[in-house]
Amino acid sequence: MELIEASYLIIAPPLEQDYPSFVTLSGEGRRSLIAPAPAEFRYRVTVPPRAVMTFAIGMALAPGRSNDEALPGSRMKFTVRAGEDIPDNVVFEREIHVARRDQWIEQTVDLSAWSGRAVNLVFQTSFPGAEGDELAALVGVFAEPVIHDRARYRKSRGVVVISIDTLRRDHVSLYGYPRRTTPGLERLAEDAVVFDDAVSTSSWTLPAHASLFTSQYPSVHGAVNMDVGLSPSWPSLPQLFQGEGFVTQAFVTHTYLARDYGFAEGFDRHRYLEQSRAEEVTDRAIEFLSAFGDQDFFLFVHYYDPHWHYDPPPPFDTMFDAKYEGEASGIWWDFKEQRADSIDAADYRHILALYDGEIRYTDEHVERLLQEMKRLGNYGDSLIVVTSDHGEEFLEHGSWEHQKTLYDEQLRVPLVIKYPGNVAGGTTVEDQVSLIDVAPTILSALSLPAPGGLSGRDLRDGSATRREVWSETEHTLDGSQKYSLRLGARGRKAIFTRRAEALEIDLFQLKDDPGELTPMSDEEARRAFASQLEAFLDDAVEAREGVGASPAVELDEDQLERLRALGYVR
Repeated sequence: MELIEASYLIIAPPLEQDYPSFVTLSGEGRRSLIAPAPAEFRYRVTVPPRAVMTFAIGMALAPGRSNDEALPGSRMKFTVRAGEDIPDNVVFEREIHVARRDQWIEQTVDLSAWSGRAVNLVFQTSFPGAEGDELAALVGVFAEPVIHDRARYRKSRGVVVISIDTLRRDHVSLYGYPRRTTPGLERLAEDAVVFDDAVSTSSWTLPAHASLFTSQYPSVHGAVNMDVGLSPSWPSLPQLFQGEGFVTQAFVTHTYLARDYGFAEGFDRHRYLEQSRAEEVTDRAIEFLSAFGDQDFFLFVHYYDPHWHYDPPPPFDTMFDAKYEGEASGIWWDFKEQRADSIDAADYRHILALYDGEIRYTDEHVERLLQEMKRLGNYGDSLIVVTSDHGEEFLEHGSWEHQKTLYDEQLRVPLVIKYPGNVAGGTTVEDQVSLIDVAPTILSALSLPAPGGLSGRDLRDGSATRREVWSETEHTLDGSQKYSLRLGARGRKAIFTRRAEALEIDLFQLKDDPGELTPMSDEEARRAFASQLEAFLDDAVEAREGVGASPAVELDEDQLERLRALGYVR
């Protein structure tokens, strides 16, 4: 038995094993007890008060064996027994079909019946009713069996950053939307600070999340198109927390946040749950909290559901448009050619209702995650951020979806921050803020050192105001680069379009034209904004001096096909 620290115990694999003690399944490596069936390992442990044991089980190919050698219909049984003298109490038993090999399957076992006592724990694997050498192609794995004292969960420092992809601010009931799309966020807001005018740095996933992690604008961090990823040269939130000894975990659901694009950097564990629904993502996050909630942890949770296609599960699919009898769906390929002057009004309302249903469904599972933190005891002293990478367009400017433009329906996002101890809970900040402000705010709130050169500011400093917020995209249909400079919800906003040497500027007064429908005629103002863009781009070049190039990303044909199905590749 290896004592890691007073708060928990980890059972170490025997040194004499012929198999490695670090196993990788589904691209995620873990320290493991490896048990080629049939096998049995015994340990003597003292069980702490309020004890619970967490571990994962899985099946891996034995060294030198191939998938073809694994018996197709076989199952492996995993058993854990406990007892003070004779370990005759089965505390866990599960059979796993060979088809589920190469997967981690998380488990939690209550050991409170033996609290305060020394017991024998036995870990066993077997193939029920099977014999033969062909079974030796697979080995059972118990990964990181840890005994926790639940009383310690209240003493850890936790940071949870939740990103709800494609969540448009003005469809969030917390911000006054008439449909009750986010009752969970409304309840969180009672303990948190709500930022009324939060602006993303981009209108699509990759550059916006890179800004969230690095506190740099896209022109600086360089992750600006699907051919490049996030350079590890930029200190990111997970790297910084990992360096401070926090356990770091990510659950992501989009290709642009996967390992290929550099977003695994700094995470002890990075799980890509491709387009998984919010229920599964929350299940995985709860499993992590159960296993690591008594340590300092940084958890990033990315929900994909409000992103097109809009197909929420029941009852959310009919929650906001129960009487609709038409044939419109929320599948992007079905409505992408519809235009404002041709789409049926009832069909349009139904598409919006499906999007809102996705938001309500996701909100329910975000709240479930927060309720689990309360049950474990680490909610109150944790810092929790809920935000989005960008919004969505519904024909306001002649198109659907996002990424191609920089109007406010794509840039304004929710931002809710619950500080440790619920400090300033129930308050609202009306000043304009940016996603680049999130990282320095988190670091400051936990009294952790921030690296030099961050572009964001600490949002807890009420005297600091952000008059200017920049946003960018080059994921446009015509290959142009777009930038926007926004001077607050009631100020002016310029949208720049660069094509080769040509520069077009659309200028809006948001106080009088919040929908950005009528560009202003003010040549002097255009010249002034053009000078600000030139200075912004010069500063970006200077900031990137000496920084390694953004890593090239080459997606395989399967990955490209999935992006085509989503409309990213055309």
